[in-house]
Amino acid sequence: QRMFSSKGTMAAVLFLSKVNFKILQNCYKKSFAFQKFSHLSSHRNNFKLTTPLVYQIQKSSTSQEKQEKTTSANASVLSLVLNKKPSSLPKSQPARGCFHPGASVLSREAIPLKGEPVTGIQMIGAMLQYIWPKDNKQIRDRVKLAVSLLIGAKVLNVSVPFIFKYSVDYLNISSGVLNMDTAPNTVATVATSLLLGYGIARAGAAGFNELRNAVFARVAQHSIRKIAKNVFLHLHNLDLSFHLSRQTGALSKTIDRGSRGINFVLTAMVFNVVPTAFELALVSTILGLKCGAAFAGISLGCVGVYALYTLTVTQWRTKFRIYMNKAENEAGNKAIDSLINYETVKYFNNERYEADKYDEALKKYQDASLKTSSSLALLNFGQNAIFSAALSGIMILAANEIMKGNLTVGDLVMVNGLLFQLSIPLGFLGSVYREVRQALIDMQTMFTLMSMDSEI
Repeated sequence: QRMFSSKGTMAAVLFLSKVNFKILQNCYKKSFAFQKFSHLSSHRNNFKLTTPLVYQIQKSSTSQEKQEKTTSANASVLSLVLNKKPSSLPKSQPARGCFHPGASVLSREAIPLKGEPVTGIQMIGAMLQYIWPKDNKQIRDRVKLAVSLLIGAKVLNVSVPFIFKYSVDYLNISSGVLNMDTAPNTVATVATSLLLGYGIARAGAAGFNELRNAVFARVAQHSIRKIAKNVFLHLHNLDLSFHLSRQTGALSKTIDRGSRGINFVLTAMVFNVVPTAFELALVSTILGLKCGAAFAGISLGCVGVYALYTLTVTQWRTKFRIYMNKAENEAGNKAIDSLINYETVKYFNNERYEADKYDEALKKYQDASLKTSSSLALLNFGQNAIFSAALSGIMILAANEIMKGNLTVGDLVMVNGLLFQLSIPLGFLGSVYREVRQALIDMQTMFTLMSMDSEI
């Protein structure tokens, strides 16, 4: 009997030990999860209506449960377990602006960079080394071919107004009156050939431009690939202290944005800035030699005032765009946070409050969007006004020269066509300037990483 009673006692003790262990394990999981969540929530922004009440109710109810379970279990062991809470927030997880775990996007800290930031000129110089590599003759040949196609496209483009000029001059007699007696023969011979040449020149200019894009695309992608690879290898060569203090997500985004920025800068320089500058120099030289210095001065002055006005207004309206993007992000965050916390909102009957807060964010976005649209309208109107004034002035000057006998009617058509063709790439100047500035900002962090040296 003693043996059976001792076995029963041992079984009861083992059973109670298992039960106590399970209770202890459950208490540890729930209490540690709650304390970690409560500690994180204490670093967040305070909400006037819903958030503090929810946390207070959860905290009071959970604390009562802890007290009841502590008395029923081993107090010393359980108190030791419950005291294990995070002492501080990890640096890689800053506080959110919402009250639900996992909602919204964590605000990333800056990547720990040392030394002076890389300037725009240094970044352009570094990119040129990849565009013209000394150890890759194939890439250099492609750059030469792309430059040749660029020159050919602009020469054909500028020749189009000249073809119009010769066509008009041929169709008119020296007195300026169309000779109707010889019109059928004229149209059938020389004029038809000139007009066919006009179509061929336009098609040739477009073909050269597209061929240039195709040839240079390999150069641009090769440069992006080499830069991204060198950045990746450089990061592996840095010391351990850098990698312990960095943000992996931010670092990945930095390389991604920097690569896209390189692609856009190369595209803008090769396909917009350099061709426009070359065409401006070509047109000004032609107008100065054929029509006079006044024509070249008007064209250069028009482009200078146009560029100054565009860059100034674009710089001024950038703040409206930034504010609009910020308001849009704020509205999206409020909507997502409210929907994620649907049960809490319904429990406290705060639908109207959440809707008012969301509408307030949308109102900010609406105001910023209206300012952006209004400033864009002002920019477009100013550009058209500057170009129209310059075009009117140069046409009046050409008409006076025609009356003096120094120019022909065909010259008037040529001047008009040259200025109109020059205005087409200038229309993208504002957007190109804005995007290039953003691309240089995206590239700066990546090239600054490249300039960092290991401490070991």
